[in-house]
Amino acid sequence: MKDLVTVEDLSIGFDLRELVLPAVDSISFSVGTGETLGIVGESGSGKSLSARAILGLLPSGGKTTGGRISYQPEEGDAITITDLPKNGRAIRKLRGAEIAMIFQEPMASLSPVHTIGNQIVTTLRQHTDLNKRAALARAIELLDQVGMASPAIIAEQYAHQLSGGMRQRAMIAMALSCSPRLLICDEPTTALDATTEAQVVDLLMKLQQDMKMGMIFISHNIGLVSEIADRVMVMYLGQSIEYGLAGHVLRKPAHPYTRALLGALPAFAEPGSELASLQGAVPDLAARPQGCTFHPRCPEYAGDQCKTRIPSVHVVANQHLARCHIHE
Repeated sequence: MKDLVTVEDLSIGFDLRELVLPAVDSISFSVGTGETLGIVGESGSGKSLSARAILGLLPSGGKTTGGRISYQPEEGDAITITDLPKNGRAIRKLRGAEIAMIFQEPMASLSPVHTIGNQIVTTLRQHTDLNKRAALARAIELLDQVGMASPAIIAEQYAHQLSGGMRQRAMIAMALSCSPRLLICDEPTTALDATTEAQVVDLLMKLQQDMKMGMIFISHNIGLVSEIADRVMVMYLGQSIEYGLAGHVLRKPAHPYTRALLGALPAFAEPGSELASLQGAVPDLAARPQGCTFHPRCPEYAGDQCKTRIPSVHVVANQHLARCHIHE
């Protein structure tokens, strides 16, 4: 399988006057053609930051402090994204055309003053040779493709006139308008009810299969990720703490944090046992614990070494990595 995107030892920080506050710490992963990578973890784990770095869309003050991101186009040599000027022509050419992103909250991402059709047309005209009429016809076709009833009418409406599920479908249509080779989905089912969530996930999986896209699916819901991912990366406080084939990670989790996330789900809990609960919350970046960042929330396994020494990454099985002292 040919890798579309390769991330090597990526670190991200925020400029705070005379110091840089680390937010993502030396993570590595890759995504191949037609493959889905699920990135899971609680809010504040660095999932969205890691994905946004691929498109050069870090928030104000954020910057890449180390590592390398490369993208392999269909033809030609690989492009080192981390070497491209911020918001330069080269990175803008990749956004939307080669790599697209569905953002977490469509109401905040869609323009309130332009119709849905106009926003898709703008994307098409920026990256293709279609004229305005052909681009509008294509926009209506895309809205129909993502399951919109009366797509021609939807194209003339504004974001506030649509339900949450319809707005998310409109975002998907916009993201897929230029047939990207990699689709980044940043919590695409946030605030959707269970039925609409299932519909959106089924739609994404079908479109991925039809278009043979690579996909990064970000979620705090490890149960949802288990249904669609080929590989899984579990993040905690900016670190990749477990990474591997989905079947390995989910059947035999090698990190206490992954076990805790799975133990809270009925589908993964031992029959007849009580569901586990994970105490506490992800610490603030400025209050990062010494040693293993997870040790304050890990009473079952945490020892003295966990409080003072940063754990190394260990190979626990074929293509299955975990950052924990219990594997030493």
